[in-house]
Amino acid sequence: MIKKLTVALAAAGILGYGLPALADAVSTNANVQEEIQALQAQITALEKKVNTSASTSESSDSHPVFNDPGNVYIGHYVGVLPAFDGSNLIINNPGINNDVALLKIRQAEAKAYQTSGQSYDDNPKLIFSGAVEGTATYTTPYNNTSAGTTFDLSTAEIDTFIEGNRWVSGFMTLTYDSGSNGEANAVNNSEVELGQGFVTIGDLTTTPFYGSFGQMYMPFGRYSNYMISSPSTKTLGRIQARGINLGYHPDNGDISPFAAVYGYQGSTEIDGNQASNDDMEDYGANAGVNIKHGDYSATFGTSYTSNIASSAGLQGDGSEGSGFSQSNSSEDLATRVPGVDVNAMFGYTDYTLLAEYVTATKEFDQNDLSYNGHGAQPSAIDLQFAYAFTLWRPSYIAFDYGQSWQALSLGVPRKNYGVVYSTSIWRNTALTFELMHNIGYSSTDTAELDGQPTANNSSQGESYNTANLRFDLYF
Repeated sequence: MIKKLTVALAAAGILGYGLPALADAVSTNANVQEEIQALQAQITALEKKVNTSASTSESSDSHPVFNDPGNVYIGHYVGVLPAFDGSNLIINNPGINNDVALLKIRQAEAKAYQTSGQSYDDNPKLIFSGAVEGTATYTTPYNNTSAGTTFDLSTAEIDTFIEGNRWVSGFMTLTYDSGSNGEANAVNNSEVELGQGFVTIGDLTTTPFYGSFGQMYMPFGRYSNYMISSPSTKTLGRIQARGINLGYHPDNGDISPFAAVYGYQGSTEIDGNQASNDDMEDYGANAGVNIKHGDYSATFGTSYTSNIASSAGLQGDGSEGSGFSQSNSSEDLATRVPGVDVNAMFGYTDYTLLAEYVTATKEFDQNDLSYNGHGAQPSAIDLQFAYAFTLWRPSYIAFDYGQSWQALSLGVPRKNYGVVYSTSIWRNTALTFELMHNIGYSSTDTAELDGQPTANNSSQGESYNTANLRFDLYF
């Protein structure tokens, strides 16, 4: 017992006695002296390493975790200081092209080691990130009926980034899902599921080519968003599937093109072909360019998928009338319907403009998905303008306009207008307030899925408002 206590005190260096004085106090115990001497040697070596790192770094804040001898990190990563509001933590990486974002983290890490004069640490690393998010929502139609307030744990997620070696990394997300599974008690609806789980092979410091495989969001669309509410473009176009992605992402300075091709296991069958539900028969491509010049920046992108019916909005949540995933028969389509996405981002100092348009390239068969008596060809557009500033804390204000066409069956509004204000009161938190004005499809519009009328949009034939207040804690 005395031996363990002595070693613990020596390791901590507490009470101001220092290691030499403590060693004298226990000089009768030779084993303890040997352990103290070994510990002192380790501390001296560590102090030398820290001093060397500090002298070769540009500043004490440049590489905040170089002095951490471990390989398990929470939140931030080597060579990058975390932003006050947590915006550059892994949890806030975009879902689309997440493999590229993680490769760029490793690229920044390698450059940070090089800048500091240290050799790259090729030991395995484990980086955890995540978020807990609560949202209060108040909804009221103009006729002041059915108004109400709801409180929800809208997000609880843990992300795990595994740096196996210089070339191979992995990523997993465990996500709480508050969606209904038929239970009357909302708490009983809580489930934890694997959101993403993939392996990436690549090293952008060596080659611009990379590859990823596993469960992920396919690189179809961009869906950048400042709002609390999801844009209709994301509902219509985002595809989560199991597949493979091969990409090209060079770092060419001011003008950097990028491209990717991908294949995935689709959810639908085509004209009774059961193999299409088991094989990787759906595919697509993504291409664009990043531009930087002084205070200006821009991104232009376009992408294609051979089967937009695999998107989350068209698949639905599995309940009756909500999407193709409600039954095996509704997943059996007469024909495959491709989709196209075009997106752009313009930035100047603290101002950002986002624009995106996603559409099916042709009508669905009328027996699969219809709108007003003919095959539906759903599409959507979203425009957002944001201004970032510091008012005591990092903050931003953003405005949103969205519109959809022939998407009544997806449960999205025909038009929406919104404004949002977000600030960070404490480090790694965000407090966001959103007002959204929604205009539903006409009460005379009809939609069918698999030959059956779909449930009417709750706002069909009227306009309604929502107010959302969300608090996020990131790590």
